[in-house]
Amino acid sequence: HVVVLPLEHDVESVQGHAGFGQLQHRAQVAGPLRAATVKVLNLASDDLSECAGYMLDTNVFNGLIDGLVQVEQFDGKRLFATHVQFDELSDTPDAVRREKLQSKFSAVVDQRVPTESAVWGISRWGQANWPPRKDDYEPLLARIRELDRLAKKKKKKENQSRDALIAVTAIKAGYVLVTSDQNLATATKEFGGAVIMPA
Repeated sequence: HVVVLPLEHDVESVQGHAGFGQLQHRAQVAGPLRAATVKVLNLASDDLSECAGYMLDTNVFNGLIDGLVQVEQFDGKRLFATHVQFDELSDTPDAVRREKLQSKFSAVVDQRVPTESAVWGISRWGQANWPPRKDDYEPLLARIRELDRLAKKKKKKENQSRDALIAVTAIKAGYVLVTSDQNLATATKEFGGAVIMPA
């Protein structure tokens, strides 16, 4: 399990709020990650020692109950999520799996935080910052949709909106986003976030 950071030229120092909150270089990754365009860091690297914690994407909870991801890998850091991940887990059709996912969410998430923006029909009153910060959310959403289109990835618009809400919340709070969604990872890095992609 590794942290991938987009590089402009050579390896650059990682500075900013909460260790990774705002990367001091421009991301130039627009497709599948290649060894020539990323630096690979170990999860236990000192570069992560001051991060504010980890924001778990919805797909990580599936990995947790399937044994593909272990909580111990996060080295005791605080784990965060928003109502968006829980709502997505609660939409799981299979009742048995839905209950397992909800239980895992409750067991591993240290704190449910409000989203940094709000979207009508998705956000919950009291669990999203209001008024919404569209200047951060909307460009990120546009980039996610562009990457999905280029990859011919069919995803509902509301799911892309949820992805953007999770990502912008992680970026603004200085959390490292943990996701297996390549396009979401790329967009998050391009907007100054840090990402761990489970192997």
